[in-house]
Amino acid sequence: RVVRYLQVVVLLYASTYVLVSLSIDRYHAIVYPMIVIAWSLSFLFSIPTLIIFGKRTLSNGEVQCWALWPDDSYWTPYMTIVAFLVYFIPFICCWSPYFLFDILDNFNLLPDTQERFYASVIIQNLPAL
Repeated sequence: RVVRYLQVVVLLYASTYVLVSLSIDRYHAIVYPMIVIAWSLSFLFSIPTLIIFGKRTLSNGEVQCWALWPDDSYWTPYMTIVAFLVYFIPFICCWSPYFLFDILDNFNLLPDTQERFYASVIIQNLPAL
């Protein structure tokens, strides 16, 4: 019974609530100052939508909102820019601190503190998460 109890404590509840506590900590550290920046960038990057899209009447008389390009050659550069703004740049911003920390840690360029050790353990176990 004790072993089963400890399995439930450690594997089920403790791991879940440690993640919850990390999320709450990240929430307080990141969200409050960053929310204005996130919304500002969202409004800024969406401005081309106001310019590009407009009403188009289809052959059946239905009116829909479409991208109104002078020709189809504009679509590829536009979608490339959108892909960079929505996927690649956020990916780099989210993961580069972990990669940088891991590189600095592997070359022993960080001070030998308890916090560095904890961060190192978390980062090295990210693939398992």
